[in-house]
Amino acid sequence: ANRFFVCMLELHTYSSLNEEFIPHYQYALNTADAALVFIDKLALEIKEKPFPNEQLLTQTFPNAVIAKDVRDIQQFANKYRSKEPSVWMMMSSGNFGGWKFD
Repeated sequence: ANRFFVCMLELHTYSSLNEEFIPHYQYALNTADAALVFIDKLALEIKEKPFPNEQLLTQTFPNAVIAKDVRDIQQFANKYRSKEPSVWMMMSSGNFGGWKFD
């Protein structure tokens, strides 16, 4: 059976937040039916890094929603939660800002 494929990626580590490294993620989410890239403002503050260039993010992840806070993640999840059957893939070395998938 075909399943609706939802991918969520959090850019969390120093390297993944590096604008020179971000293009290495090109095409990483292209097979998803719905995709989200989360960048936690708090993680950026702790790392003393600026928010990555928006144009770079949209070029690297052309089909993804760029989320900046947990409310954005929740709104995205609510939109696709009812898609059945579905598979959700969540990739992060962080914790999606403490967001709970339930």
